[in-house]
Amino acid sequence: MPITVHIIDQSKASLVMSSEVFKDKIPGTIVTYSLTAKEGLAFVQDKMIAGRQGRPDALVVDFDLPDADGVSLIKALRKFYNGPIFMTAYPGKIVESAVKEELFHYLDACCWVPKPVRFEVLEKHIEQFIVNRHRLGKRFDVDFPSLMIGKGEGRGKRAPKFEGQVVSISMGGVGINFPTPAKLKCEDEFVISMGVPKGMIEGATEVSVLKALQTIPLSVGNGTLGKKAMKPPVMAKAVPKKSKLTPEEKVKEIARLKMEEKIRKQAAVVEMARIAAVAAEAKIARAAEIQNLQEYRVKATVAWIGADGTSVGFQFSKISDSQLRQIESFLKGLPA
Repeated sequence: MPITVHIIDQSKASLVMSSEVFKDKIPGTIVTYSLTAKEGLAFVQDKMIAGRQGRPDALVVDFDLPDADGVSLIKALRKFYNGPIFMTAYPGKIVESAVKEELFHYLDACCWVPKPVRFEVLEKHIEQFIVNRHRLGKRFDVDFPSLMIGKGEGRGKRAPKFEGQVVSISMGGVGINFPTPAKLKCEDEFVISMGVPKGMIEGATEVSVLKALQTIPLSVGNGTLGKKAMKPPVMAKAVPKKSKLTPEEKVKEIARLKMEEKIRKQAAVVEMARIAAVAAEAKIARAAEIQNLQEYRVKATVAWIGADGTSVGFQFSKISDSQLRQIESFLKGLPA
């Protein structure tokens, strides 16, 4: 299927070569171009307006532009453009350092294309990110408790809250696992409070909302520790067989039943004590965990929901430039 590609490069030779690679790999490709960062940014912004024809399916950005460097332009484009972006550049320490420091979390842009552009190199990236639709953002594995806070449905109604575990994070969003299927819909908006280790991310504050996690019932085994779980199990009473017994046998049978009932009650008391002890240990552990955490809050919308409903992906929304810098700095300290 034909695609539209916009190339931002002042070199005519590179423009021609990049165009030919796309047209050869994907017949019918429509190519447009800009010679400066300012022109390219304005063009893509204009085309991204809803319903505008010619929205690019991919971008090629050169590092050495007359009015800006390609890394800065890519970061500006990423604020509103979510398609593949390939960067071209002549090899050098400045380029390698800039890519390593600023584009490490973008799988497409960090795999930059050395100049002069070679067919087999650019073709490989087209195959990976456009044909096979490989994800563009690098995900980092984490393990943070979280509390999602939704919007109240009406006046006087409490905002819905869901406890989960953040298992992955990227520049674009987070992946959260829930103990049970979450009743969520795509595009639902939430504020996500993540419990991150102290000093790990700039902008994190002392825990406030996350303290609620200490009061949420904790899962133990296949059950949940709450008021209902603390009730003793219902004991089925033994029913004596309907047969003729002598007075002496009746006395013995009644004594036996009373002893069995006493044993069952003792077993129930022991089980309740065990459950209470496990709950107390879990609560102490949770409180200790919360004490070593800071709270980082970010707005996000539901992007996708796993088949079983327990895995959900969230896309960051309405976050400031300062938060983007905080998240980027935080990701630099994580192993890929």
